[in-house]
Amino acid sequence: MVLVRSCNHYNANSYQALARAAGGAKLEAFVSCWMILFQFGACAAYLIIIFDTLHPVLEQWLGSSSFLVRRDVIIPFFGSCVIFPLCLLRSLNALAPTSTLAVFSVAFASFSIAFKSIEAISAGGVASGCCQMQNYPSWENCDDLMNHIASCGCCRDAEEPVVSAFGSGMNFVTPVGIIIFALMSHIQAPAIFAELEDPASDSVDEDIAEYFLVTSPRSSFIGSSFDGHEAERSKQRREESFRSIICVATSVVAFFYAAVGIFGYIQFGAGVQSNILNSYGETDDTMIIIARLCICCLVSLSYPILQLVSRSMIYDLVDIVMPSRPSGAPKISSVDMPLWTHLVLTTMFVGSTIALALQFDDLGAVLSLIGATAGVLAMFMVPGYLLVAPGGPYSVKEAAGGTYIKKRARVYTYAGMALALGGFAVMVIALFASGTSS
Repeated sequence: MVLVRSCNHYNANSYQALARAAGGAKLEAFVSCWMILFQFGACAAYLIIIFDTLHPVLEQWLGSSSFLVRRDVIIPFFGSCVIFPLCLLRSLNALAPTSTLAVFSVAFASFSIAFKSIEAISAGGVASGCCQMQNYPSWENCDDLMNHIASCGCCRDAEEPVVSAFGSGMNFVTPVGIIIFALMSHIQAPAIFAELEDPASDSVDEDIAEYFLVTSPRSSFIGSSFDGHEAERSKQRREESFRSIICVATSVVAFFYAAVGIFGYIQFGAGVQSNILNSYGETDDTMIIIARLCICCLVSLSYPILQLVSRSMIYDLVDIVMPSRPSGAPKISSVDMPLWTHLVLTTMFVGSTIALALQFDDLGAVLSLIGATAGVLAMFMVPGYLLVAPGGPYSVKEAAGGTYIKKRARVYTYAGMALALGGFAVMVIALFASGTSS
């Protein structure tokens, strides 16, 4: 919400444009580098998830000896033949039709995990003792196995509980980076907001309505030349509409993620894997197979969104370092970048993430690291700075230029400082916890 209000105040239509308006070119370059790193790591993690979810399904269908189940085949093929064409799209609006499919995919996968967890708990109770019996198929249950050997792989002593209601110590704070990664959509918010139409555009006069319809999302109507009062009212309507979108979207995501985390932990205990679907091992259960395909679909549709925003940041970052336009010439929007530049940047980004995904197989470590660094910067540091930025929407005490935004400068200053300091503390704790666990 802080980002969106700041976008209205600064007339910014992207994350990097917001950083530049609030802190200049140096801040834009610094933030862009970190956010590109975040999105790059996230996209590589998505490719790892695709392999993790597809590999057991293809092994069951094609056999473990087939070359099609190899890591160096699945990731490059899926990345180049499925994801790359989607990444060639130039706007977020072009990806809008896939949103329904993505929501359905995560909903079904979450339901499947919750259903299987309840089924397992009903049959054998919460996870305790041996947490991965699939490694010991000759034993009917963990108690029989524990009568013969004292310990087994990931299995714990039968008297030691695997599921705890409350955590403590480093094990409790280790997942902070992953949680930040899961709930962090800040980088995409300004670009999505820029493409959001005024919900009341049909009720305004004909000239303004025509302006809404013919103006491209990237140029937006913020700061346009038509009636100033109507422009301010339109800003407010769009911000209020997007505030509702933020609340609904975050609530839906938090509900699904919490359901998967809680039920997965109860079923598998401390032995649950970073990608929870891997905890089921090789199975012919139809529901789990469909859930794996749904997750594969979800991340395939999420990758292009991150790539699109990252590509625009790379393009703008290059323009800062090596401006190619004549002095005084208007800047070319990243959406209108030349075709060859568009193709080269897209190809390099997708190819590099494929190469990185082939080198790493620990999804949890990747998500935790980028969440604890770049994720904290995006979720805590940048909004905290915007709350205290001189001349920003939260620092001006008196209304200026007819702006509708109400000012409580002192309160916002304290809130911004608390957010930034809290983010720094989260970063230190998460990095320390990740280092300790590794």
